[in-house]
Amino acid sequence: MYFAILMKSADATNDITIYERNGPDDTFGWGVVFSGKTLRNLLEADELSHAAITRNFSAWDNVDVVHRDQKISVHGNSFSGIARLRLLSRGWKEILPGDALRELALRLLCEYPVRAADSLQLAASLTWCESHPTRRSFVCADQRLSDAAKSAGFSVIELRMAVS
Repeated sequence: MYFAILMKSADATNDITIYERNGPDDTFGWGVVFSGKTLRNLLEADELSHAAITRNFSAWDNVDVVHRDQKISVHGNSFSGIARLRLLSRGWKEILPGDALRELALRLLCEYPVRAADSLQLAASLTWCESHPTRRSFVCADQRLSDAAKSAGFSVIELRMAVS
């Protein structure tokens, strides 16, 4: 998501939409957590976005470990967090999975060697651009989904993850 912010600020003509795979009421923990080092990197990359994101943060410096009903607090860790939906709600366009989207995803699943969740993401992207993906960018780190998006007509920005 932050990559999209930086891409837009680097070139205002970039047309970027972020797709959330989960429903608006789905929760996986309470939100997004950033370490102190990550926040410093965000600040260096874009001060305005950093200020907007951190305005609604909760911050703490301890990690609690509980073992056999005994709690040990480790301090000096510098973490901050924000509710996932609050972070995502800044200017999103929501494509809800209805019958037409599911049918398109099923056709894409038969056409491309992608996982079911990826076919839904590609279907939502095609729905968003009204099946005209030319000159639309698709950011992706998965090779199969990237190949399918290219075949569908998107200009794909491939993210390569370094695993160490």
